Amino acid sequence: SMMSDVRFCPKAGCGIAMIGDSESPMMVCQACRYSYCFNCKEEWHADSTCQQYQQVMIAAVVHDRNN
Repeated sequence: SMMSDVRFCPKAGCGIAMIGDSESPMMVCQACRYSYCFNCKEEWHADSTCQQYQQVMIAAVVHDRNN
């Protein structure tokens, strides 16, 4: 459906709706210019898959908690 192509900018205070595509997942908000991933809705991660990026983020949180 068309709604499955809609993403809302995840930047706090923005939330602008945009149409995207999982085949070319880099989204750049037309209102605030924030770059994010269509597939995982996280900050754009050019050099890693969504899964790799999630693992990096989890590792960072664990590291912060342990220090």
